[in-house]
Amino acid sequence: MLYGTQDALADAPHSRPWSELFSGPVRLQAIDGGHFYLQSNRDAVLEVVGGELRALLASPIPSGGGAAGHAGPIHACPISSLTT
Repeated sequence: MLYGTQDALADAPHSRPWSELFSGPVRLQAIDGGHFYLQSNRDAVLEVVGGELRALLASPIPSGGGAAGHAGPIHACPISSLTT
């Protein structure tokens, strides 16, 4: 789960309770920036997301699970847009 290092509204302590909404493990990852770090630090965000996707794609798929049933390290929250 990503959060901005200078975001007073959603810093690490405020972000941790979101992990209760997920069934798997959640790892907090700080990105330099404030509440709109997705726009101001897009390259860092894409690097983290890309790294997670590469790790997920490199991991074996559990038998009988198929791609849709794969339980990997990524747990998503809705993001309006990374490109705006």
